[in-house]
Amino acid sequence: SYKFISDLIDMIHEELTSAHKSSTFIVEEKKEITSDDDESKQTNISLPTDDYFYLNIKVHLTCDSCGYTRSKQEMYRHLSIDVGTVDGDKEKWTIERGLEQFFQPEKLDIRCEKCEKGQSATQNMEITSCPKVLLLHLKRFIFSSNSNNHKNNDNNDSTPRNESTNKRLTFRKNKKHVMLQQSLPIHQFCCLEEEISEDAFQLRGVVHHIGSSASSGHYTTDALRVRKNAEQWTTFDDNITKSTSLPQVLNDERNQQNSYLIMYQQR
Repeated sequence: SYKFISDLIDMIHEELTSAHKSSTFIVEEKKEITSDDDESKQTNISLPTDDYFYLNIKVHLTCDSCGYTRSKQEMYRHLSIDVGTVDGDKEKWTIERGLEQFFQPEKLDIRCEKCEKGQSATQNMEITSCPKVLLLHLKRFIFSSNSNNHKNNDNNDSTPRNESTNKRLTFRKNKKHVMLQQSLPIHQFCCLEEEISEDAFQLRGVVHHIGSSASSGHYTTDALRVRKNAEQWTTFDDNITKSTSLPQVLNDERNQQNSYLIMYQQR
């Protein structure tokens, strides 16, 4: 589902960009642009896909030898975060822990462009612009290989295999409990011109994957609906809809094991 929503946003953005370029071309034919200000109004229009799903992250690489730092900007439509280990860690995982792991400093093997000794660098990341909607993808599927115990191969089995070991290559699901939060604090990961409050992002929807592998399963959604100025949490399961509640969305253990795609929206 995260791949679908990611591709959908990209497709909508491409269509909006194309439509904007076409309309700009028509306007420029009808009216001569006489100043730089007018030109910026014609070309620098903010698209809805950028207003709602444009997350800008600044990446810093600092040489561990000489301290030289280089930076670059990266754009994200969503963030893919870990959900901890399957075994060993008995504590329930949280979205905030996943973000802390995503933004934690990382050692990289890379040569310094300024000094001859530098063979490694420390990478740090910080958010420099926030979207209206923050999409989070939980990396629940873990790559694994299983031995083939059958003497006769099934010609109808299309599961990918390692050619040298004849092991099946699969993505099993990590069903670790993930505690959702109504308010998601991201201020500690930001470097913004204006400060952002701890409760700026509020939970608006959760997509659940029910199943044990990436090749099969069923999707349901809990989302906050607004009707006649009233808000109601609602569960969507194919053609069935039913009312639910925020405590049920947050605390249901089945939901905690199956949450897969999460949407937070700025107040």
